[in-house]
Amino acid sequence: MLRPNAAPFKLLALAIVLSWTSYVLAEEASGTVKSVDTSKQQLVLKGAIKDATYDVTKDAAIFLDGSKAKLGDFKEGDKVQVAFEKSGDQMKASAIRGLRNASETTGAIKEVFTEKREVILKGVVKDTIYELNKDGAVWIDNRPAQLKDLRAGDRVRITFQARGDRNQASEIARMPNP
Repeated sequence: MLRPNAAPFKLLALAIVLSWTSYVLAEEASGTVKSVDTSKQQLVLKGAIKDATYDVTKDAAIFLDGSKAKLGDFKEGDKVQVAFEKSGDQMKASAIRGLRNASETTGAIKEVFTEKREVILKGVVKDTIYELNKDGAVWIDNRPAQLKDLRAGDRVRITFQARGDRNQASEIARMPNP
């Protein structure tokens, strides 16, 4: 009887585990920007007792109000979320998401209308429509995607601005299943 070689499967399993290691080791913090030093590539968040300083990596993913940004675009008072890894006493930020003029919401998709560039989120009392801007981004598993890749039932985080009676989305990101 021929037995398949298990080595390729073991290597594949090891590769999958290693690819998730950096994701699992990353921590996340939320706060208010106290200061930004672009020459040192540092972001300081206000703390109740002590401020927290993050060294921003060269390849960090940085977004403000759902659009790609630079570290220098942040101002004192902006609300941010920072994904970071501790290295000794240093905290190295690999991703920063900030809000200044936009809001965020999360929910389950009820329907997607790709031709209208709209997503409807299920509501408790009323469903809400979000229209993706022409330069808006869709993300699945932290990778660029398209609106047509989203499905009813997907849990998403939407960064948007209310403009009159319309909700203009600059970013829609599918969230991992709990």
